[in-house]
Amino acid sequence: TSNMPLPSLPAKAAYLYLNNPGRRNALSVSVLRDLRNQLHKHLTSPLTGRLLVLPPFKPSVLDQLESGTEDLRWLTDASEWARQRDGLPNVLVLRSEGPVFSSGHDLKALASASHDEVKEIFSLCAEVMSLIRRSPAIVVCPIQGLATAAGFQLAMTTDYPIALASTQFCLPGMGLGLPCTSPSTAVSRRLPPALAYRMFASAE
Repeated sequence: TSNMPLPSLPAKAAYLYLNNPGRRNALSVSVLRDLRNQLHKHLTSPLTGRLLVLPPFKPSVLDQLESGTEDLRWLTDASEWARQRDGLPNVLVLRSEGPVFSSGHDLKALASASHDEVKEIFSLCAEVMSLIRRSPAIVVCPIQGLATAAGFQLAMTTDYPIALASTQFCLPGMGLGLPCTSPSTAVSRRLPPALAYRMFASAE
């Protein structure tokens, strides 16, 4: 639960809270677990207890949709969609507070983490990004402050990121000897390739 003084949302909309302002909203293990749990809560059918996410695309999915496969019927039948998703939000709003939207991974924490802990952090990060990309509820992201590295990736992974002209973004990895390859993928979907590459290569 967040203590942020956020405006009330209309019916069928809900917040996702990135709540770690004391550490520049870094994507620590606890923060990523919390985001995953929030996503599961808002994407799990109250009727069946099943996590309702869009299937990853592959040609076989088209055949399954055409044949009305039971697992995917909620995607092709409006009444089944409404039945399975009754009580779930249609819009999710990803928010944080403070001058930094998210600084990405906490490099000091990563440096002192064990091999298994580092694997868990990156696995959780990939899972959260995937849940956002595959969410049947639109994910909106007002970016109120600096977004860097995986924090930049998180914002750009949403369906509708919103930023002021003064909002700053950065892929700092190249300057640290840790190129931001994964964040660059999400960024390149939103920005012209030349600009995305410039940010990746120059760490501006």
